[in-house]
Amino acid sequence: MRSLVEQMQIKEAKALSMKAIFW
Repeated sequence: MRSLVEQMQIKEAKALSMKAIFW
């Protein structure tokens, strides 16, 4: 299992990539 910190980093990376696509 991944650590909570790792999961949060992955979520942030996904959110940033989504913003990059829409901007």
